Amino acid sequence: MLSQVGVDRIKVGNPVVRKVASNIEHLVKLKNRPKLLCHIRNRMDDLEVRISFNLGGTASTKEVTQEVIKNYREIYDHS
Repeated sequence: MLSQVGVDRIKVGNPVVRKVASNIEHLVKLKNRPKLLCHIRNRMDDLEVRISFNLGGTASTKEVTQEVIKNYREIYDHS
């Protein structure tokens, strides 16, 4: 496994893309895997999908601050 040779993170594509989402679903089931980081566009619908996968992090083409994520989670948790 990659984590055994020192790979601690894997960057995957945007989970909004169906094929990427399918691949992520398979990756999250692996035991002893590195943390998964996904790429998203700076859009709330992309962020919603990213949150649904509960991945280890996010890479965005624009800054998404922790404050934005915190505010979104508060809205999401109350809906």
